[in-house]
Amino acid sequence: MSNFDNSSEECWDRLCLSMSLRRLAVSQYGNFNFDGLVEMNGVPLAFGKDGIYVLEGDDDDGQPIQALLEFMTDMGSERQKRLRSCYLGCEADGDLRLVLRNDEGNVREYVFTHKPMQHSARVAVGRSGRGRYWTFAIENIDGRYFCIDTVDAVVTVMRRKP
Repeated sequence: MSNFDNSSEECWDRLCLSMSLRRLAVSQYGNFNFDGLVEMNGVPLAFGKDGIYVLEGDDDDGQPIQALLEFMTDMGSERQKRLRSCYLGCEADGDLRLVLRNDEGNVREYVFTHKPMQHSARVAVGRSGRGRYWTFAIENIDGRYFCIDTVDAVVTVMRRKP
């Protein structure tokens, strides 16, 4: 199962939000024990009661950095739907985990290896389970780098509303 558990408060004791003014993209960091962030001369810095830290590299003091992209959607329809497959436009240098949850309590987890170049990956999805709202969670494994551009789902829309 995914390392990210919404019921666990340990990861969210300290929450930090960061916004790229160039891209208007917001990032959220859990268990971030600093009081602030700043970029000086292109170098990202974090400061807190223990001092100032340079934020660079691919790990957190030797530990892999877990990352998660999660969103919920009804895909523009109030009717129930079943997922058939997902296509991810992404780049990654290792395995990724896709966790699908619907409002009826079905959870499916898929691990797939992605090439270290930009392309589309297809994830076949089991046919059981249906729901109006679906949550997609994409997580890196072992702190590997990944970048998601698109998430497309092939769905079957059911005839009746929930």
